[in-house]
Amino acid sequence: MYFFKRKLKPIQEKGRNIFVMKIIPIPDRHQRSYLIEGGSKWIIFDAGWSDSFQKFVSEIKNQGLHFEDIDYIIVSHFHMDHYGSLELLKQQGPTLLLFSSQLQVNSIEAANQFFVEKPDSNYVAITRENTKIVDGNLSRSLLKSIGIDGEIVATKGHSDDSVSLILDTGIAFTGNLPLYELRDAYGNDDIPKSWKMLLEKGITEIYPAHGQNYSP
Repeated sequence: MYFFKRKLKPIQEKGRNIFVMKIIPIPDRHQRSYLIEGGSKWIIFDAGWSDSFQKFVSEIKNQGLHFEDIDYIIVSHFHMDHYGSLELLKQQGPTLLLFSSQLQVNSIEAANQFFVEKPDSNYVAITRENTKIVDGNLSRSLLKSIGIDGEIVATKGHSDDSVSLILDTGIAFTGNLPLYELRDAYGNDDIPKSWKMLLEKGITEIYPAHGQNYSP
């Protein structure tokens, strides 16, 4: 199985240490979730398919970690290959950081309904247990508490409930946001607006859900 492990040294910026030590992709079919290390704890970005849970368990074990080492989960958007194992992951202890956009909050009901209409024995319905609703400022504070300088931002384009995790080191985890060079190809004004915001925030490297990391 192909994956990469990136080791980043602590960066001194404006008198503060920014610790993002490892970025571990967890690939499953065509989609990637990520384990991201902070100064003290880890986060999961995207929760994979409904049968991806054991892949998370295996990679966490491979890294010498336990679920107690993971504080938060972020879901880039509520399509089935990004939230499928979310509730099983939450049940192990990590807290879902749900972006305060009403569209993302409301997406949980639609996500559960999808699997009512298309039953899947692997899927566990998402509850509101172990969930924090956050805006950009609160997400920055919570991430700071585990040694990550960054925030969650809305990046509409692929879907109205899409969010990205952006780090002050210039890295962004963007889910299914269309490629930068295709930002004008879809006739969707939200896509170039999202890219404009990311670039204005100093983003220089993208870790997408599909394909390799790249620089826009």
